[in-house]
Parts: sequence; structure tokens; C-alpha cells
Amino acid sequence: MYIKIDVVVVVIFKLVYLYINEMIKLKDILSERKQVGVIYHYTTLGGLQGILETNKLIAQRNFISFTRNKNYYPWKTSVKLSFDGTKLSDKYKIQPFSDVGNITANTDEQEEIIKLRKIDNISKYLLSVEINTLKFSTLDEKLWNDSYLDYIKQTMHSSFNSSIISIKST
Repeated sequence: MYIKIDVVVVVIFKLVYLYINEMIKLKDILSERKQVGVIYHYTTLGGLQGILETNKLIAQRNFISFTRNKNYYPWKTSVKLSFDGTKLSDKYKIQPFSDVGNITANTDEQEEIIKLRKIDNISKYLLSVEINTLKFSTLDEKLWNDSYLDYIKQTMHSSFNSSIISIKST
């Protein structure tokens, strides 16, 4: 059986071309990330101080809670931490959560959780910190004075940039 060499070359070229295109498509699929966007974690001034000093976010329950609602301030919290949820989801599984059994649960919370007791190196994901003086609890009011923000900035972990902190008082 006689086969022309140029026909074989064309067939091989087409096969290689198809293979490369399929590999590129597969690479695109494998490199796609979950697009979470910005998610928020709320805490107190004392909680903020602990987070910034240790560079860790530590759970009070068996998970760490976030919300997609930037205007949601849970009871007795005055500090909003904004996180890069997409970057967080590269390393941690973020999943929706509803505290249905809780009678006082806010249905507008849009809660997301990471089922871990702590997240290390939180500075890699933290975008901003907003201290809302209008939301201060009694304890926050006792902690807050003119030098408290300077104290937080001096004691924060070296991987944080102090310019991420802002004050909201209106």
C-alpha cells in the first residue's frame, strides 16, 4: 500500500493542532477560579486588635462567618473587615450558610462560612478595615479614645499596611 508522505504530514499536523487546542481549552478550564468577590467579616474593636496583632482570624464556633452584605452590622459589632473572597476561595472552601434555627437570625445577612477554627496569614486576603463609631457597643466606647487607633497601628502584625484602616463616624 502506497501512502503519500505529504498526506501523512498533513494528517499529523492536523492531529497535533487539535491536540494543542484541546490542551489549551483544558488549561483554561483548570485555571478558572470561583468568582466570590468581596466578602465581609464583622467584629468588635477588641476583636480587631487581636486579628491585627496575630495575623489570624479565629472562629468562636466551628466555622468563620462572613457576609456578602456590606451594610449588615451584626449586634454589638462596629468593625467591618473587607476580604478578597476570590483569593480566599483559592485556598479555603467558602459555602453559603443559614442559621435557620436561630429565631433572631437576620434573613438579609447573606452569610458565607469557612468550616475552620482559624485562618492564618489573614493579611494576604484583607482589603480594608472600617471602624464605625456610630455602631460602638458599650465596651467599644470604653476602649475608644484619641490614641487607641495609634495603639492598634503600632501593635499590628508587620504584614499589614496601616493605610487599610479607616474611620466612619457619620
